[in-house]
Amino acid sequence: MSEHFPANHEHLPKHEETQPQHEGSKHQPEAHHARHEHQEALEDIKLKIETEAISGQEINVGEKTVESQPEQNLLLNKELKSKALRDTLRQIRHHLSKPEKQLSKIIHLPVVEKVSDLSGKTVARPSGVLLGGIIAFFGSLAILYITKHFGYEYRFSAFIVLFVGGFLLGLAIELLLRLARPKKPY
Repeated sequence: MSEHFPANHEHLPKHEETQPQHEGSKHQPEAHHARHEHQEALEDIKLKIETEAISGQEINVGEKTVESQPEQNLLLNKELKSKALRDTLRQIRHHLSKPEKQLSKIIHLPVVEKVSDLSGKTVARPSGVLLGGIIAFFGSLAILYITKHFGYEYRFSAFIVLFVGGFLLGLAIELLLRLARPKKPY
């Protein structure tokens, strides 16, 4: 007959932790001895882990430490992303017609993508478009009223001029607001 001890016997109630005294039980001293050995083995393992464990900052990879790894990871991530993009574009172009393939190749040239991204961040600023639209609308109404009332000829280029002026004014206001706000410390 073999006895099994729970892995975490510290949480057992006192009456389960100590074996009842049975007359003629030869295994009681052996069971207590085995439990004590088990406890000592666990303590030895914990002590060994604590003394031999090292933190991630202490690990050296060749001559470089872990602290210089983020730079290497960024380059690796960029390479992986560009490879994934090329593979995806190749798979998509496989299903396109010849003119669409050529257009896709032109659109996804690195130079064209950079110009597109830059213009997307600057040209379509919401503050500029909003203020440009408002000024163009109300300015056109005012110009239309003046031309009808005083008999002048209405020029449709006035709307474009008012929109561009309002757009530039919106960008200037946004820039001033950003400069006036205190920067948040990170």
